[in-house]
Amino acid sequence: MPPLRRSAAIALAAFSILAFAGPALAASGGNSAASAACANGGYVNFTDTSGNAFRNEGACVSYAAHGGTLVPVAVAPFSVVYSSLGPGVFRSTVTATGLEPSSAYELFWVWPNRSVLLQATIDSSGGFVLDHDEQCQDIAGQNMISFTATGTPAGGSQTAYPLATPPVSICP
Repeated sequence: MPPLRRSAAIALAAFSILAFAGPALAASGGNSAASAACANGGYVNFTDTSGNAFRNEGACVSYAAHGGTLVPVAVAPFSVVYSSLGPGVFRSTVTATGLEPSSAYELFWVWPNRSVLLQATIDSSGGFVLDHDEQCQDIAGQNMISFTATGTPAGGSQTAYPLATPPVSICP
């Protein structure tokens, strides 16, 4: 067989192997990669394409294995941790890092019948830790419905970041 035909035959054989084996490799590799990404609590770092969080590792792996795309949870410069101060009262411990030094930020807690807005300026470190105490319910007995932090990441533009509301273990 002439060298040019031999090269063409080898290329055709290689292409045929990849064409038929490729999808099988991708399917098992995709599931394996999803399993690795979701394992050991990693599922909390992803949502589905609609932004829904996974309830556990198995739900994350199953979603990806059935063709779903794992969407990384956006890493924001703000985070919040809630603690109970007694029945009906909570503390929000808000931490911010990586913000533009000397820029403004806002923290906005919202209930159906009231809201609380806190505005301040970031110091030269670009971060802060702030404790803020509140009642779980407004005057109509309704729990908080949203919490938003707005700030400017270093080198970026002012952005609003939705944060979690108190869990039902603190504000039933």
